[in-house]
This record gives sequence, structure tokens and C-alpha cells, in this order.
Amino acid sequence: MDDLTLSARVAPFRDASAFAASVGALNLAQGLPEPLFDEVMNTALARQVTAGWQYADPRGEMILRESIAAHSGPGIAADSEVLVTSGCTESLYLALYAAATEFGNKVAFFEPFYPYYPGLAALLGIEPIPVPFSPGLQGPDWDALEQQVRAGVRILLINTPHNPTGWCMTGEDWQRLVALATTHAFVVIVDEAYGQFEYATHGPARYPRGQLPIMVAGSASKLLSMTGVRIGWLCAPASLIERAHAHHLYLSYCQPKPLQAAVAVLLDELAGGQLDGVRAHYKNKRDCLASALANAGFEFTVPAGGHYLMADYSRLDPSRSPVAFSQHLARCCGVMPLPATPFYLDHCPRSVRFSFSVAKPIVDQACARLEEL
Repeated sequence: MDDLTLSARVAPFRDASAFAASVGALNLAQGLPEPLFDEVMNTALARQVTAGWQYADPRGEMILRESIAAHSGPGIAADSEVLVTSGCTESLYLALYAAATEFGNKVAFFEPFYPYYPGLAALLGIEPIPVPFSPGLQGPDWDALEQQVRAGVRILLINTPHNPTGWCMTGEDWQRLVALATTHAFVVIVDEAYGQFEYATHGPARYPRGQLPIMVAGSASKLLSMTGVRIGWLCAPASLIERAHAHHLYLSYCQPKPLQAAVAVLLDELAGGQLDGVRAHYKNKRDCLASALANAGFEFTVPAGGHYLMADYSRLDPSRSPVAFSQHLARCCGVMPLPATPFYLDHCPRSVRFSFSVAKPIVDQACARLEEL
């Protein structure tokens, strides 16, 4: 995959936002969350700037690694199993690098997929292997994934909650992988950029860390509604963290001390229950958007998590491509979705993705416009 192809794969995000601005449409194409914690972050950062702006510990300041370990679940050793990175993208890159050194050069992930996955694999010389979702985007085709594992794929990259569909791994799904691991050795990389945004009452399924190798990539970007803060992390067995750390030294090396300390403060505060209110707020926005889209004639599965709703428009306008339909919707009713093209390697269905991460007044305004279709 050459440089132009790498750029082209993610260009639709920029292009959709630019088109929305050009016609004055509400931009539901980009996952730009409303700034829920900026004031708290600014206050915390003001207190932490005394730490200065010299090199930080390349593994991450211990105050942040301890917060990440506590936030990520029991049994994670902050000193040896946590690495602080420059956002979730670097975490995924490092996870793929570390995994490939032990588990081979093929990675399977579910299609539709987060558009950076093929590019990250290409940069590392790893073969990307998309595994389809079942019809109607109800969830992955687990039999197809199992076939790939039996054929020799040893790296699985799982995004849960899933971007763009909002599907979430369940305890039953994890046990299926555990059962498969009894006869086939593989590693699971979990992209949990939206890990705290599951809307079912039972909450996220626990990762069976003791039963198969699991690497978890996360970040403050979506969790704290701060896409520009660029503080991410990787939690993994110590041997894999060592490999990731070696590569990390030649990439971003370290993140600013004051930012790390401020993020640690916010993570600790969120652990006190604030996330319940954030999830309820997002669930309300999801439900409003889902109702408006259903009334407008779109077909979709209500997302169980994440920030997005993937909708099939083929019943409304079967002749237009996803790009043409997105632009048509922006012109005719002032709402700009993202064409689904970046989420597929080849053929893309008649689908678009709507983000409900934007502020509630914008979601409400978009719903009112969609109701008029």
C-alpha cells in the first residue's frame, strides 16, 4: 500500500467535513465529541504544569500508569504491563508490531472496520484479512473467523464497541475465542477506543486475560471527549509490552508530563461514577437519532455501544453511491453523514454512518431535519 493509497483511505473523513461546511450542513460525519470535561481538564492541567516540560518516562509516568491499570480492570501490573503512547493509533501500531514478532504476519479483523487497520498493517508488512459481519450487521461471522484461525491466522484485532456498527463483544463471544484457543495459539488485540460506551445494563464483558494473550489499546480521546489530547495506552503481558516499548522509543518516545498527570486526575475522578451519567447522556442521543432515522425510512440495527449508527439507505435511494447519497442528504435536509466506503476494502453497501457524539442540541436539530424527509 503506497503513500497515496494510505492517505486516500482516510480522506473521506476530511472530504465529508469539508462538504458539510461548504453547504452549511450539520456535520454528523466525523466522530468529534462534545467537550464534556474541558473545564475539569484545564483546571487539572493548570495544577500540573509545575512538573515542567522535560522528558517524561518513556513508559509513561507512574501516576498515569497506575490510573490506567486501575481503570482497566484487576490484575494489571502498572510497572510492567502498561505503556503510555501518543493516542490509540500508536497503541494499535505497537500492538500489531509486538504481536507480529511472535504470532506471524497476518491479522484478521471484522469488516466493516475502522479505516486505519489496513494502513497500520501495511506499514508493518502484515497481511490484512477482513472477516465479514453477518447480514444486516447483526454481529461478526464467527465461523468465518474460526476458519481463518484454523488456516493459520494468529493475530485477531477486535474493536469493541465496534466502529462503525456499535456491536459489542459479549461474555459468550469471549468464551468462543477461549474455546478456540485450546487448540490454536493466537493473540487478541482489543481496540477499546469506545470501551466505556456500552449501553446495556450489564456493562462491558470482562476480558479473559488469564485464558489467552490479550493486548488492549485505549486512549483518553473519546473517553474524556478530548480528541486532541493524544494520550493513549497499551495494556498487555509484560513480554509483549517490552517489544512494544522498544518500538515506541523510536516513535513518539514520551508524552508531556503535565498532560499525563492531568489525564490521571480525570481518570481517577471518572472512576467515582461520573461515567454512568456520560453513558446515559450518549444513550439518550443515540435513541433520538435512531428514532428519527427509522421514521425517515433508514434500516439499521440500534448500536449497543460506541458513538455511531450505521444505516442502510437502499430502500430510500438505491441508485446513489454512498458518497453521492451523503452529499445529497447534506444538500436536501442539511445533515451530513459519512459514506461507508472507508469501512470496506472493496465493495461497499448502500450505507452511511451517523455520529451522535456531537452536542445534544446538534443531534436534536439533525433529528428534526431528518424527520422532514
